[in-house]
Parts: sequence; C-alpha cells; structure tokens
Amino acid sequence: MKKYVSLLLALCLILGLAACGSKSNTGTGTSTGTSTGTSTGTSTAKTTLLTIGTADTTGTAYAAGAAVAKVFNAYVPGVKANVETSSGSVDNARNVQSGTISLGTLQSDIGYDAYNGINKFTDGKECPDLRYITSLFPMVSQWMALKSSGLQYAHDLDGKNVTTGPAGGGNDLNGKLALEVIGATAKITNMTLGEGADAVRDGTQVASHGFAGYPLGGMLDLSNTKDIVCLGYTDDEVNKILDRNPAFYKTYLPANTYTGQTEPVLTFGLKMTLVIRADADEEMVYNMTKALYEHRDELVATHSSMTPMLDEAGFMETGNTYPMHPGAERYYKEIGLLK
Repeated sequence: MKKYVSLLLALCLILGLAACGSKSNTGTGTSTGTSTGTSTGTSTAKTTLLTIGTADTTGTAYAAGAAVAKVFNAYVPGVKANVETSSGSVDNARNVQSGTISLGTLQSDIGYDAYNGINKFTDGKECPDLRYITSLFPMVSQWMALKSSGLQYAHDLDGKNVTTGPAGGGNDLNGKLALEVIGATAKITNMTLGEGADAVRDGTQVASHGFAGYPLGGMLDLSNTKDIVCLGYTDDEVNKILDRNPAFYKTYLPANTYTGQTEPVLTFGLKMTLVIRADADEEMVYNMTKALYEHRDELVATHSSMTPMLDEAGFMETGNTYPMHPGAERYYKEIGLLK
C-alpha cells in the first residue's frame, strides 16, 4: 500500500512539473512574441525590426538610408526598417559590429579600416563581422567657401578657420586627412554639414567640408544665397591622397552641381556602402539585396545621388573593401553580376 501511494505521489509531482513547464513556454513564446538578436534586430512572430544607422539629417547618407528602409518595408516580407541618425561611418561600423544597429551606411575607406583594425579601429576596436551588401552612391570630397574669400584650392586653407564635419565621422576624418596630405594646417571646428554651410554664410568659418554624395543640401542652399567657390585639389595632391587607402579614386565634382560652380572640380572619392553583420540571416539578406536591385529606380527617385545604382555594374561597383555577405553574394551570382 505504501509503495502504491509513493508511486502515485511521484506521478502527480511529474505531471505538476510538466504543467508548469508548459505554461512557462507559452508565456514567453506567445504572449511577448519577441526576441533580440545582434544580426537581425528585434524579431516578433511575424516581423523582424531593423535599424539602419546613417549620418546627420542634412547629409546624403540619411536620405539614402531612408530610401533603403522604404524599399525594405515595401518589398521584403517580414521586415520593418527604420532609420537612425549618427555621427557617421565610424559609429555605424562599431554599432553594426556590436549589434546596436542592424545595418549601417558605411564609407568604403572606413569599412576597410574597421575590418582590418587599423587607424581609428586599433586597440581591440576592429570590426571583423562587417559584411557588404551593395554600393549606394559615390562620395566625393567637397570644400565650399565664399567667392569673396579669393581662395581656389584646398591648400589655400592653410591657417584658415574651417569645419570638416561632425567629429569622428567620415566627413571629418577625410577632410583632416586631405589637409594633412596637402600640407594645409587649418584651424578646425567640428559641426554638422548644415551648420558648417551656415557658418560659411555667416563668416564664422572660411570653408566647410563635406564628404558625401552631391549635391549636399546645406551647400546647395548656401550656393543659392551667396556667390560661392568649390575648392579643389591639384593632380599631384589627389595622387598622394589615393596612396592612403585602397578605396579612394580620382574623380570630379561635376560642373553645375552647385549654383555658380560652372566648371568641374578635381577631387577624390569612394563608395558609400550598405553593411550588415556576418551572422545576419542569409535568406533575409538575399531578399533585401533582391529588393534593392529590382527597385533601384525608386531609390534614385528619392535622391539623385543614387543614380549610379541604375547601372548594373554601378550597383555593386568596387568599394566592397571587406567581405560580401553570403546572401548578397548568392543573389549577385544568380543574376550574373558575380561569377
């Protein structure tokens, strides 16, 4: 009898524990419906929430990121994307690496440094998990001053008050790098691209630098209200700058990009890319790449700087100075852009 009672009690205990376990699983899986992952953002039962890190709202990266988010939301099943401002590529690289954001707009030179752990990414700050999806638009170094300054080249800024963009971002880093290479020791103040254009208009800064797609909104507004000059580089200066990073290439700011700028301006540039973590779901990245490629006309309609994406080669043209995500690679091979 005692043995029977003991067995009965044990059976009741097992059934009770099973019931508790079942209730716990249902509560965490069904009622909340959320889980957090570093590669894909926050997932619900139906939707993966993605955050795209860009730059400040007056730069081209923000407009491009908004266009990308719009395409993802419309054409990638199970994805909801939003755009977040940042100080630029350096922050975006680190935040994608840490999983703070899901994707980031990233200058290809900063991506090269981040992936290889050099320059700003030393002392354990390298970003080995960055993976390339596509090139969004070309970026060029742009210096703008008032025509009354009498300046012609960036090296004329030696000793002058200038702004190179938000501290630590790609605008800032490449503006400072260019000044260093050409031997111009300027007095640098960091501010947003819009603030920089306003400071030139107000006379508190001699010139403002932007390293972005063109036209830049703040600079365009400045050129519409003041007589301006876009400061270029000499051929020798550009060649010296190109030696600093394999992502750089020689290019021109096209004539009439800004009001009153009637001649092309020799400068240097690179690609703004879209990156994600290596462990992001391959099928999701495949669908994201497919959506961007098939609806690139909608991207261009949002911002003209993305026009090179209409060209098949331009869509994934060099600039991926770090590995491509397998999901993007699979799509490019499927449509014949990669062998």
